[in-house]
Amino acid sequence: MPLLQFENNEAYGAMQGGMTYWWINSQDPSAYPSALESVVKNFAAWHIYNKVVYIYPGQKVTFDGLKIRGNYVPGVSRCCGDGVFFADYMAKSIVIRNSDIQGMQEGIIAPASGFGPQANLTVEDSYLRNGTNVSVPTVGSVNGCWMDDKLVVLSNTQFVAAPGQTARHISMIHVGDAPECPNKLHQVRVYAYNGNVSDNFQVYYTDTSWQPRPSCTPSTRPEINNGLLCSIAPLAALSAPTKLARAGFLLAESGLSRIQEAMRRLFSTPGDSIPSAMVCRAAPAS
Repeated sequence: MPLLQFENNEAYGAMQGGMTYWWINSQDPSAYPSALESVVKNFAAWHIYNKVVYIYPGQKVTFDGLKIRGNYVPGVSRCCGDGVFFADYMAKSIVIRNSDIQGMQEGIIAPASGFGPQANLTVEDSYLRNGTNVSVPTVGSVNGCWMDDKLVVLSNTQFVAAPGQTARHISMIHVGDAPECPNKLHQVRVYAYNGNVSDNFQVYYTDTSWQPRPSCTPSTRPEINNGLLCSIAPLAALSAPTKLARAGFLLAESGLSRIQEAMRRLFSTPGDSIPSAMVCRAAPAS
């Protein structure tokens, strides 16, 4: 069954995770044949040090207005690993929409497996500013090659380099510890890249053992790692992004202000000061 309501919740502080779910409209690894949409609305999370949103098996889950803030600094931080993390669990028709993820080592690590024919993951109308904004692992699972071909869609989303770091907007990577399934298609389609409705392309892994292979003479871009690009047709009726980034930032800062005020009421004595943010940081390893 779907989530009936999950709205305007916040998680913050020295926690290894902010939220997770299991088996929404599914029983791993199978997706139920009929399912209603579950909406996680306006969830905000601050300085979670490991994986903010950990996605276990589910289908038709939409994150609308997700706000994540971290303070990852290469070589310094122990904080703020992954914004949204899928691993090799079944993902079907998962949507991240109108969202704002900043300050993480990895903004989104896309699913490695799931069922179609709809996209396993769609990210749309969102703003990402992280060390790597979206990593897309190859198809695979510790339970074998039970999944359909994989499709990740990135639509009408702004990709921004983290301050002081080289831009890594999309990264094609191997799945890691799980056995890989190169007989399955590994597909990434990008529409209205950085707000340009004329910039639409498919990303093909540079590793030639993975299908599909480019249907054109491909190009490359420095901010897209291990990817070969071919132009594709735009989505119909796609408009340029709104000023989501600034609106999302202001909404998120408003949430942080509420948290700080609650901390003052609960824990402070007259004259105390509360830090302006909660930061997980440590000295570099020797």
